[in-house]
Amino acid sequence: MRRGCETSVHLSRHRKLALAGSLALLATIVPLGAVPAYASEATGNLGYYGPVDGISYWNQNGIINNGGSYQEGYIAVGNQVNSNVPTGYLGGLPETFSQAGVLCLAGAWNYNGSPVEADFFYTKEENMANNCGGPGYFYSWGESRAYNGNGYYTYSSFKSPVLYMGS
Repeated sequence: MRRGCETSVHLSRHRKLALAGSLALLATIVPLGAVPAYASEATGNLGYYGPVDGISYWNQNGIINNGGSYQEGYIAVGNQVNSNVPTGYLGGLPETFSQAGVLCLAGAWNYNGSPVEADFFYTKEENMANNCGGPGYFYSWGESRAYNGNGYYTYSSFKSPVLYMGS
């Protein structure tokens, strides 16, 4: 999630063979019908703001499907130069909405509890089928805060793409 950073994974030939062998063994041990649902995630665009009290920040919303109808939204907030900011300088308020714009899950304002370069703030994991009218498409959207020496400035984030939550 750092600005300007890309990560790539290069496996040696030996590790590729070991990985292929492990996957083949797993396929024989785990019957096809018993494979658990994999989590999926959708993240919005990075937003940039500041400087505030000499620090420039970024924020980004995301939504995670933990399998079936269970999901949670989050907002990540960080320092653009990837160095620690003091305790309490980063704040986040994550919220999750239905595709129609109905607020389904609201987090609470939280702040970094120790010096960090970035922090994540989550809504509570919930079953969307019970909490927001059943299966469907949902997105995360929220706000972040930056300490200005005498309080906080608040900034909206970009919405995440929608993600299907169903049973």
